[in-house]
Amino acid sequence: MRRVGHGQTRDATTVEAVGNRLRSLAVGAGVASAATSFGYMFPELQQDEANVLKPERATVEALRTLGAAMTDVPEVEPVGGAKGPGDSATPAIYTYFGQFLDHDITFDETSAGMPSLASLDLAPLSSLSGLRNSRTLRLDLDSVYEGSAPRDDADPRKMKIGPVERLNSSNPPLARPPGKSDANDLPRQGRSEDPSTDRAALIGDPRNDENLIVSQLHLAFLKAHNSLVDEIGGDFDAVRSEMRRRYQRIVLTDFLAKICDPAVLSDVMTNGPRHWRIESGSDVFMPVEFAAAAYRFGHSMIRTLYDYNLNFSPTDLGTLFTFTALSGQLGENIGLPPQQTDTLPENWVIEWERFVHAPDGGGTPQMAREIDARLTDFTFKLQNTFGDLEGANDPDPNVVHVAPRLAVRNLLRGYLMRLPTGQAVANQLGEPVLSGEALVAALPPVEALRAAARPFVDRTPLWFYVLAEAGDPNGAKGKHLGRVGSRLVAEVLWNLVRHSEDSVLADGASSHVERYTLSELIALAARRDNAVSGSIIPWPVIRVGHRNHPVRTLQHLLRAGGHGITVDGVFGPATEAAVTAFQTSKGLSVDGIVGPQTWAALIITVRQGSTGDAVRGVQEEFQFRNQSGDPSNGLQVDGIFGPQTESAVRGFQQALSLAVPSMAVDGIVGPVTWRALVSGMLAG
Repeated sequence: MRRVGHGQTRDATTVEAVGNRLRSLAVGAGVASAATSFGYMFPELQQDEANVLKPERATVEALRTLGAAMTDVPEVEPVGGAKGPGDSATPAIYTYFGQFLDHDITFDETSAGMPSLASLDLAPLSSLSGLRNSRTLRLDLDSVYEGSAPRDDADPRKMKIGPVERLNSSNPPLARPPGKSDANDLPRQGRSEDPSTDRAALIGDPRNDENLIVSQLHLAFLKAHNSLVDEIGGDFDAVRSEMRRRYQRIVLTDFLAKICDPAVLSDVMTNGPRHWRIESGSDVFMPVEFAAAAYRFGHSMIRTLYDYNLNFSPTDLGTLFTFTALSGQLGENIGLPPQQTDTLPENWVIEWERFVHAPDGGGTPQMAREIDARLTDFTFKLQNTFGDLEGANDPDPNVVHVAPRLAVRNLLRGYLMRLPTGQAVANQLGEPVLSGEALVAALPPVEALRAAARPFVDRTPLWFYVLAEAGDPNGAKGKHLGRVGSRLVAEVLWNLVRHSEDSVLADGASSHVERYTLSELIALAARRDNAVSGSIIPWPVIRVGHRNHPVRTLQHLLRAGGHGITVDGVFGPATEAAVTAFQTSKGLSVDGIVGPQTWAALIITVRQGSTGDAVRGVQEEFQFRNQSGDPSNGLQVDGIFGPQTESAVRGFQQALSLAVPSMAVDGIVGPVTWRALVSGMLAG
C-alpha cells in the first residue's frame, strides 16, 4: 500500500506517478520547466574548486561517517509541555508547517535514486539541467486547491472534508478528543487493490498525507478555508485569495520570526533581499543552496516522541506515519480491523493545543528540538510501511547503511549537487566565517561528532554548516538559524512570496489582515468543529491590520466604553490606542490585541429598550449577515433596540439553538449571544 514518504526510499514507479501529478500542476500553470527549475543562487562560486567539497571517494566516506555521528541526546517525554535538554522555545507545530511549506515549493524527483546515492563512487553532477522541480515555485496553496482536491457538494465555495471512522467509545485509548466533529480527515478515495490509489487522500500534493501531523495540518487549511467562507463571504476565488494572503503572512511574520536571526529578518523585510533578488516572476527558480541545504534545517527540529492527544501521550513519530494512507494503511498494517480503517480512526484526531499556543499566547504546548548539528533518533531508523528499516533487505550493503539515515542522505545529496561550502557562502554574503577550531567549538560537546567533523572544518558541507552556525553556543545557541542560514532562507522565501499569486508583497496588495499567525489559522479551522459539535465558537483574536468583521463591532463597543473613535472597519493605530486604553482601565494585560478577556470586558448586555453604541454593535452583526448586498434590506444600524432588533436576535438564537441546545431564546444579547455573533456563527 506504500507510495512515497518523507525520508523513505522511493520506488521509481512511485516517484514517477507522484512527480507526474505534481509536474502537471506546475507546467499547466506555466511556472515550471524541467530544464530550468533548479539552479545555483551563487553560480560564480562554482568556478573555483576550493568552494566545493573535493570530488573523491574519501569525501563520500567521510560524509557517511559525519552523518552517522549526528545523533541527538534522548528526549524527555513532552507530556504537559515538559521540556528537557535539547528542546527549543519554538512550538512543535512549526516543524510541520515548515514541511507543509516545503511541499508547496519543492519536489525533486530526479537527482538520484537510493542505489546511486548510496554508492561509494557517487560523483557530483556536472550540471543541474537534468533536475526537475515539480512544484509551482509559488506560495499559492496549490497543494490545498489544485489537482484532485474536491469542493463541498452542498456549497461549492467550500472545500470537501472527509469523515473519521467512529469507534464508539468514550474511554482512552479509543476516545474521540473532546470538541471534535466527524469531519476531521482528509477527503479520500475508497479502497482499491491498486496501492497507488487505495484510500489515497484527494489533495493537490499526496506527500501531505505522509505523516499524521502534516496530514492534520493540511486538513486545518481546508477547515480554515471553510470558516473563512462564513466569516468574509464572497465567492470561492475571493476566499482562496484571502487564504493565500494569510498563508503568506504566516510565512513572513510568524514562521520566519520563529526560525531566523531577528536582525537579518528585519533587514530583509525592510529592505528586501540584498544578495538574491529576482525582479521578474518568469525568472524564478529554486536555488539548490536553499532546497538541498539551508531549508533542511527543519530536520533537526523533529522529535521522536510527541504528546499527540489524550489517547496517545506520548506516541512515537513512526506510529504517526502509520496512520496515513501514503506511508501506511491508516492503521490496518499494524492490526486494526479493516472496518475501522477506511478513513482515519476518530481516536487519532490531533489536539492542536498540544502543539501550538492559543492566539492570545495561552497554553503549554510541546516544543520542537533546537536547531543544531544533531538529529533525533527516529531519523536514523527510517522505516518502510511494514516496520522494517529502510533498505534492510537490500543486497547492497551501501543501501543498508545509507537508506535509514536521514543525515547521511542529506550530506550525500548536497555533495551530489555540488553545493558550495558553508565558508564559501558566508564569504559571499559578507558574514563572519566559522572554520577550523571555531567550527568545532560551535558543535555539541560530543567527541564522536567533533571527530567526524574535523575533515570538513575548512570546507564544510553547507547543510552541516547551517546547523553548526545555528547551534553555536557563542551565536544563536540553537534558538534559531544563524546569520548565513537566516539570510538564505529569508531571501528565498521573500522572493517566492513576492512572485506568488495574490502576493502580500505586491504593490497595492490588500487583505483582511496585515499580520497573521499559525495559531490564528488553527483557531479559525477549529470553528468548524465548534459549529458542528454543538459548541459556541471561541472569541476571535484581532489586532492591528485586521479589517471589516468583527472590527466594526469592536469599534462600536469601544465607543460604548467612552472611546471616541471612528467606526470604519479598519484596526489601525487609533483603534489600537483605544484598545490599550480600555485594557489599562480594566486592569487587563495591555497588548493592544483583542482576545477572549478583552471581548468579555467590552460587551454590554442589551435588550429591548436599550440604546447607544452597544446596540449599534449588535445591529452591525446582523448587517454582516445580510446576504442581499443591499444595506437597506438589512437591520438598520440606528442604536435603538426596538421590535425589529429583538426579532432578529430571537431568530438568530432560535436557529443556533438547533445546533447548540443550551442557547437561550430570549431576545437578550448577553455574553453567550455576543460571543456567537462576534465569532461569526451562522454567517455563511
